[in-house]
Amino acid sequence: MFLLAAACTPPSEGGKVAANRADASTDIAAQAPPVQSPAVPDEPPTAIPATSACLSEAGEPVPDNAIRAVGTEPFWGAEVKGRCVTYSTPENQVGVRVWTHFSGTASDGKWEGALEGKPFVMTTRTDAACSDGMSDTVYPIAVTLEVRGETRRGCARPQ
Repeated sequence: MFLLAAACTPPSEGGKVAANRADASTDIAAQAPPVQSPAVPDEPPTAIPATSACLSEAGEPVPDNAIRAVGTEPFWGAEVKGRCVTYSTPENQVGVRVWTHFSGTASDGKWEGALEGKPFVMTTRTDAACSDGMSDTVYPIAVTLEVRGETRRGCARPQ
Protein backbone atom coordinates (compact mmCIF):
# COMPACT_ATOMS: atom_id res chain seq x y z
CA MET A 1 0.00 0.00 0.00
CA PHE A 2 2.89 2.35 0.85
CA LEU A 3 4.44 1.81 -2.58
CA LEU A 4 1.17 2.76 -4.25
CA ALA A 5 0.94 5.96 -2.18
CA ALA A 6 4.57 6.80 -2.90
CA ALA A 7 4.05 6.26 -6.62
CA CYS A 8 1.17 8.73 -6.59
CA THR A 9 3.03 11.43 -4.67
CA PRO A 10 3.93 14.35 -6.96
CA PRO A 11 7.50 15.63 -6.93
CA SER A 12 8.36 18.74 -4.95
CA GLU A 13 10.26 21.65 -6.43
CA GLY A 14 13.33 20.60 -8.34
CA GLY A 15 11.86 17.20 -9.20
CA LYS A 16 12.62 15.62 -5.79
CA VAL A 17 10.02 13.52 -4.02
CA ALA A 18 8.98 14.83 -0.59
CA ALA A 19 11.04 13.29 2.23
CA ASN A 20 8.15 12.17 4.41
CA ARG A 21 4.38 11.82 4.41
CA ALA A 22 3.73 15.21 6.07
CA ASP A 23 5.89 16.98 3.48
CA ALA A 24 4.10 15.09 0.70
CA SER A 25 0.72 16.37 1.92
CA THR A 26 2.04 19.92 1.96
CA ASP A 27 3.55 19.50 -1.51
CA ILE A 28 0.30 18.13 -2.92
CA ALA A 29 -1.73 21.02 -1.54
CA ALA A 30 0.81 23.59 -2.72
CA GLN A 31 1.37 22.18 -6.22
CA ALA A 32 -1.95 20.70 -7.27
CA PRO A 33 -3.97 22.89 -9.62
CA PRO A 34 -7.61 23.38 -8.68
CA VAL A 35 -9.74 20.46 -9.80
CA GLN A 36 -12.43 21.41 -12.26
CA SER A 37 -15.32 19.18 -13.19
CA PRO A 38 -15.43 18.36 -16.89
CA ALA A 39 -18.33 19.76 -18.88
CA VAL A 40 -19.45 16.20 -19.59
CA PRO A 41 -18.64 13.48 -17.05
CA ASP A 42 -16.55 10.54 -18.23
CA GLU A 43 -18.66 7.58 -17.17
CA PRO A 44 -18.17 3.92 -18.04
CA PRO A 45 -20.22 2.96 -21.09
CA THR A 46 -22.11 0.18 -19.32
CA ALA A 47 -23.17 2.04 -16.18
CA ILE A 48 -25.09 5.18 -17.07
CA PRO A 49 -27.19 6.52 -14.19
CA ALA A 50 -30.57 8.16 -14.81
CA THR A 51 -29.05 11.58 -14.04
CA SER A 52 -26.31 11.13 -16.65
CA ALA A 53 -25.50 13.78 -19.23
CA CYS A 54 -26.07 10.98 -21.77
CA LEU A 55 -29.78 11.05 -20.97
CA SER A 56 -30.34 14.77 -21.43
CA GLU A 57 -29.51 17.37 -24.04
CA ALA A 58 -29.86 21.13 -23.66
CA GLY A 59 -31.60 20.53 -20.33
CA GLU A 60 -34.25 18.28 -21.86
CA PRO A 61 -34.51 14.51 -21.37
CA VAL A 62 -33.60 12.37 -24.37
CA PRO A 63 -36.35 9.90 -25.37
CA ASP A 64 -35.79 6.23 -24.50
CA ASN A 65 -33.63 5.05 -27.40
CA ALA A 66 -31.37 2.32 -26.00
CA ILE A 67 -30.28 0.08 -28.86
CA ARG A 68 -27.43 -2.27 -29.66
CA ALA A 69 -26.20 -2.14 -33.27
CA VAL A 70 -23.87 -4.54 -35.08
CA GLY A 71 -22.25 -4.52 -38.47
CA THR A 72 -19.99 -6.77 -40.50
CA GLU A 73 -17.30 -6.31 -43.12
CA PRO A 74 -15.76 -4.54 -41.34
CA PHE A 75 -17.03 -5.67 -37.94
CA TRP A 76 -18.26 -2.93 -35.61
CA GLY A 77 -20.73 -2.42 -32.79
CA ALA A 78 -22.53 0.48 -31.14
CA GLU A 79 -24.32 0.65 -27.83
CA VAL A 80 -26.66 3.64 -27.57
CA LYS A 81 -27.92 5.24 -24.37
CA GLY A 82 -29.54 8.61 -24.93
CA ARG A 83 -27.14 10.80 -26.86
CA CYS A 84 -24.07 8.69 -26.02
CA VAL A 85 -22.90 6.10 -28.53
CA THR A 86 -20.18 3.66 -27.48
CA TYR A 87 -18.56 2.61 -30.76
CA SER A 88 -16.46 -0.57 -30.77
CA THR A 89 -14.41 -2.61 -33.23
CA PRO A 90 -12.43 -5.86 -32.92
CA GLU A 91 -9.32 -3.72 -32.34
CA ASN A 92 -11.05 -1.71 -29.58
CA GLN A 93 -13.59 -4.02 -27.95
CA VAL A 94 -14.11 -1.75 -24.94
CA GLY A 95 -15.11 0.99 -27.35
CA VAL A 96 -14.98 4.75 -27.33
CA ARG A 97 -17.82 7.00 -26.23
CA VAL A 98 -19.01 9.49 -28.82
CA TRP A 99 -21.10 12.41 -27.54
CA THR A 100 -23.75 13.20 -30.12
CA HIS A 101 -26.77 15.32 -30.87
CA PHE A 102 -29.78 12.98 -31.06
CA SER A 103 -33.04 13.45 -32.93
CA GLY A 104 -35.91 11.07 -33.66
CA THR A 105 -36.54 7.69 -32.05
CA ALA A 106 -34.52 4.51 -31.59
CA SER A 107 -35.96 2.99 -34.76
CA ASP A 108 -36.00 6.18 -36.85
CA GLY A 109 -33.26 8.35 -35.40
CA LYS A 110 -30.05 10.19 -36.02
CA TRP A 111 -26.99 10.58 -33.79
CA GLU A 112 -24.49 13.20 -35.01
CA GLY A 113 -21.10 13.82 -33.46
CA ALA A 114 -17.38 13.56 -34.19
CA LEU A 115 -14.79 10.83 -33.72
CA GLU A 116 -11.11 11.61 -34.17
CA GLY A 117 -12.04 14.94 -35.73
CA LYS A 118 -14.23 13.37 -38.42
CA PRO A 119 -18.02 13.22 -38.65
CA PHE A 120 -19.72 10.37 -36.82
CA VAL A 121 -23.30 10.00 -38.02
CA MET A 122 -25.48 7.01 -37.21
CA THR A 123 -28.99 6.76 -38.61
CA THR A 124 -31.62 4.11 -37.99
CA ARG A 125 -34.77 3.14 -39.81
CA THR A 126 -37.41 0.50 -39.20
CA ASP A 127 -36.70 -2.68 -41.19
CA ALA A 128 -38.39 -5.83 -39.89
CA ALA A 129 -36.09 -8.03 -41.98
CA CYS A 130 -32.63 -6.55 -41.37
CA SER A 131 -29.96 -9.25 -41.50
CA ASP A 132 -26.37 -8.99 -40.33
CA GLY A 133 -25.37 -11.21 -43.25
CA MET A 134 -23.49 -13.62 -40.98
CA SER A 135 -26.23 -15.40 -39.05
CA ASP A 136 -29.91 -16.25 -39.20
CA THR A 137 -30.67 -13.44 -36.76
CA VAL A 138 -33.27 -10.95 -37.98
CA TYR A 139 -33.27 -7.45 -36.48
CA PRO A 140 -36.09 -4.86 -36.44
CA ILE A 141 -33.86 -1.85 -37.23
CA ALA A 142 -31.45 -1.08 -40.10
CA VAL A 143 -28.42 1.12 -39.37
CA THR A 144 -26.19 3.29 -41.53
CA LEU A 145 -23.01 4.56 -39.91
CA GLU A 146 -20.64 7.17 -41.29
CA VAL A 147 -17.37 6.94 -39.35
CA ARG A 148 -13.77 7.87 -40.18
CA GLY A 149 -14.83 8.80 -43.70
CA GLU A 150 -16.44 5.40 -44.40
CA THR A 151 -20.08 4.34 -44.68
CA ARG A 152 -20.96 1.13 -42.87
CA ARG A 153 -24.21 -0.80 -42.71
CA GLY A 154 -25.64 -2.89 -39.93
CA CYS A 155 -28.69 -3.82 -37.89
CA ALA A 156 -29.95 -3.08 -34.40
CA ARG A 157 -32.44 -4.05 -31.77
CA PRO A 158 -33.74 -2.30 -28.64
CA GLN A 159 -31.94 -3.09 -25.39
